[in-house]
Amino acid sequence: MTNSALLPYQDLKDAFKDGGGIVIDTYPSELWHALDHTGCTRYRNFLMHDWLPHLKHTTQKLAQGGSMADLRCGPGRGSIELAKPYPMARFYDFDAYHKNVSTA
Repeated sequence: MTNSALLPYQDLKDAFKDGGGIVIDTYPSELWHALDHTGCTRYRNFLMHDWLPHLKHTTQKLAQGGSMADLRCGPGRGSIELAKPYPMARFYDFDAYHKNVSTA
């Protein structure tokens, strides 16, 4: 993931020197795949096994077919993992980056 994040090295270097940042599409698709891969593990482990058990009201609502919105969803891994034990629930994912939306 770090290698992919640094591939647009000259653009990053110029942005730090001159300001203004870089366009998100400058990063290669390998970076987004790596982020998705690491996110999948985090969601599967932390969200489902560490955090969710402490949200009794939320899990009850989801079990009854409740709705949940995920802002900045990335490729939707959180909702994918949540939909497995809560098939009656509705999940709405939103992300400003078009490639994440198309992947989700």
